[in-house]
Amino acid sequence: MILELLMALTIILVLTFGVDKISIGNVLIALAVAGLGLVAIHLGGRLLIERVVGSLFSLGQSRISSRRRILKANVPHTDAEQGLDALDEARLREHIEAHPHDAVACEILCERLRQADRLGEYAREMEYFLMLKSELTIEEKCSRYHDLADLYLNQLGRPDRAAEVLNTLIAHYPRHYQATLARRRLETMKTSAQ
Repeated sequence: MILELLMALTIILVLTFGVDKISIGNVLIALAVAGLGLVAIHLGGRLLIERVVGSLFSLGQSRISSRRRILKANVPHTDAEQGLDALDEARLREHIEAHPHDAVACEILCERLRQADRLGEYAREMEYFLMLKSELTIEEKCSRYHDLADLYLNQLGRPDRAAEVLNTLIAHYPRHYQATLARRRLETMKTSAQ
């Protein structure tokens, strides 16, 4: 860190003042600028690393339904989230009816249904959740579509619904590599049904 700071300081001094006009005042200004720059770079790198590690950690964990849970794993939820978490199911459903675009409320309902092993209801609510604008990336949404297709196919015995979910993924993200995987899955499903 000190070596990086000295290198940045030297570069800033030479580029800003030239080699022959370096004074103590200029050194202090350059030092402050270099220090702030390095702190910003390190913080930005740390946030990027946390996001990448968080995304890698979440792969294959179907219990985590969105980035809200991944990014805030050890951070207290907002007051709004805590308020939604505190609602019983009936009041949560009333809230969703009154605020149909509240992705966090829908996500909380999905999590509860999954934990209660109410898979049919979970599947319907998850389909609705995936239509909403949320914090999910395209990759995360595609992963949820595949998980939902697995649920319909393997646990609910509904290959027709699994095919519909995969076709929805393809329709929303036709050029994404996950759409190619969905097309292959549909072909495999057709072959095994024959």
